[in-house]
Amino acid sequence: MLNKYNSMHQRHVDLLVEYYNKHQEWSRKPTIGRSVELRNILSDLRRVQTEMRDEVMKVRRQLEEQRRIKKETQ
Repeated sequence: MLNKYNSMHQRHVDLLVEYYNKHQEWSRKPTIGRSVELRNILSDLRRVQTEMRDEVMKVRRQLEEQRRIKKETQ
């Protein structure tokens, strides 16, 4: 569970670094190609954030179910 989240988090950080570097290039010389690359990176960031949110909710549901079962058995 946490391994998957950690790998998604690492991908998120990598995309943030990539976005920062590409934005620096774009700031020096804005081009259509760099603008497209920035938008693509932002799309990837949103996708990874959604996956991370879904994974957190999945783990949360599992933990709640475990607590419920534990409470019922006591």
